[in-house]
Amino acid sequence: MKIKSSSFQQRVVLGVIFVLIFVYAFYHMTSLFGEEIETYAAGVTTETTVVSDNGYIFRDEVLLTSSFEGTVDYRVQSGVKVAEGQELAEVYESGSAQTREQMMLLD
Repeated sequence: MKIKSSSFQQRVVLGVIFVLIFVYAFYHMTSLFGEEIETYAAGVTTETTVVSDNGYIFRDEVLLTSSFEGTVDYRVQSGVKVAEGQELAEVYESGSAQTREQMMLLD
């Protein structure tokens, strides 16, 4: 008699589970049709924004110094790309005004 009792209990439990699943699914299906959903027409657009500005770009530069004062003779112009070890400038010790004028004429 025990075997029939457990089989009957299993059928009852499975039946209750099936009824609960059915009621759950039915509730959600009916609630979908009961709500009014507002829809809008969608369109495809392309947005473009251009921003212009002026500014400065600073690169990794090193300040070169000299141990004495004098007249500087630059070997390259500002903004020119230089190679490692390339001579950038030469500093001449300050001399007479005549010497500085001669230097200016050489540039």
